[in-house]
Amino acid sequence: MENVPDRSAQKKHRRGDENNSRKQEAAIYITGRLETARTQQQGQLTKQESESIEKRAAFDFAKGNDLWISDLYSLGHPLPGGGNENTLAYEEIQKVIYKSNNLFNSKNSVANLLEQVRIHNLLFPESKYELAGFTGIDNGKNRIPYIEVILKQDYVSNAEQATPEEISAYMQSLGLKQMNDHTFTNGKFTVSDLRPRNVLKDENGFIHVIDNIVSE
Repeated sequence: MENVPDRSAQKKHRRGDENNSRKQEAAIYITGRLETARTQQQGQLTKQESESIEKRAAFDFAKGNDLWISDLYSLGHPLPGGGNENTLAYEEIQKVIYKSNNLFNSKNSVANLLEQVRIHNLLFPESKYELAGFTGIDNGKNRIPYIEVILKQDYVSNAEQATPEEISAYMQSLGLKQMNDHTFTNGKFTVSDLRPRNVLKDENGFIHVIDNIVSE
């Protein structure tokens, strides 16, 4: 009998490739605008200037690529538990969580957050993030827009919080050594904030790192 290709798997893979490309395009566009500004000012940019250029670039990229989402709750219904940095919306049909990230844990930088997403997806592909879009407020051409990055992640059904012991065992199985109660490193990447609320165990016993702070 002839094997029939799994078209749903092909579509999912294609969507993943498209999303990776979209994240890369956003990061390249934003950092490109920063580099241009540094060149024009001979490398001298204040933190406020960098923030302004970066957020204006993110706003322009979102508007130019149909990635601006005016209302997070148009994507799903409100969900509690987003911590200091995320506002959550849950979409029941696809069973996905949308996280509107206020950049609190990425030094108020869109580029830093996109880099954290890249590293997270490299380390934890089972709980990967996709870039859903951007939201916020345009404060006018000569003022810094307020920007949040909306990320999309599969919802882990029938899950419970992993114990510190389970988190430690899982991270060490990935080759990351424990530095303190909530931080692990493999020498290249450091993953922190791995508290039980950020690491889930599903009904089959598999561990899912759904939130963290990563650095290189």
